[in-house]
This record gives sequence, structure tokens and C-alpha cells, in this order.
Amino acid sequence: MASTLARAILTARRAAELTQHELALRLGLKAHAIGRWEQGHNIPRRRNQQALIAAIRARNPAAADALAARLSGEAPSASVAPQPVSPPRQDPNVTLELAVFRMADELDIAPRRLRGPLLRWLRRVRATDLGLDDVQAWVEQWVERVE
Repeated sequence: MASTLARAILTARRAAELTQHELALRLGLKAHAIGRWEQGHNIPRRRNQQALIAAIRARNPAAADALAARLSGEAPSASVAPQPVSPPRQDPNVTLELAVFRMADELDIAPRRLRGPLLRWLRRVRATDLGLDDVQAWVEQWVERVE
């Protein structure tokens, strides 16, 4: 019999309407790792717990809250039903995290593989002493020329 944590991971993944494979891609893991969590054979490491919650939160914030409560040892208040994807919250950390997850989805790579190149790009942008609006205008012009 699966543990309550294993059931909570399974419930959250299903509430977010993600397959094991889709969730694994978002976390930069293999699908069998998700399966082992859901069967109670392994538990996610702390760094994977945070990424797991963020990936679920991008699709279903209520499911992420319930999973976070279970991972912290608290009992969730109610069962979680699938919800439509909600717009990003006003919290800048959540908004940026969602943007990185969406970009990784568009590129079909794991979000953690995007972190290094994105950080290097941001450092290079900062070295130009241009404002964010100037960089956005330049990128938009560049996209128009390429297309």
C-alpha cells in the first residue's frame, strides 16, 4: 500500500493534469522516478520537492498547496479537484518561475537545463548597461527580422 505522501504526489499530479512523463520533463528527471515516488518506493529529495511543487503550482495552485502541506508533514484540508490553469500570481518569484517553466516547455527541455544559459544571458544583458525596455525592443526587432 502506498504511503499518504505517495498518494498526495499522485493526486497532485493528476489534479494538475500532467502525465508522469510530462512532470518528469519539467523536473529534469526520468518518468520512472515519478512512478517510484507515487508507489512509495522513494521520496523526493528536498531540491526535487521544491521543483515538484513549482511544477504543480504552474498548473493547479490548490493542488500545489495541498502537496506542500503534505510534504511539510501537515494534513491537507480537503481533496483537490482539477482546475483550469490560472494566470500567474503577482508574486514576482512565482511569475518568473512560471515564465521559466513555460519557456522550457516551448523549448521541450527540462527547466533546470535552461537555468545556466538564462543566467549567462542575463549577465550579458546587464553588461550592456541597457534597460529592460531597450532589450525587449531589440529582441522584438530581431525576431521580426528573422521571421
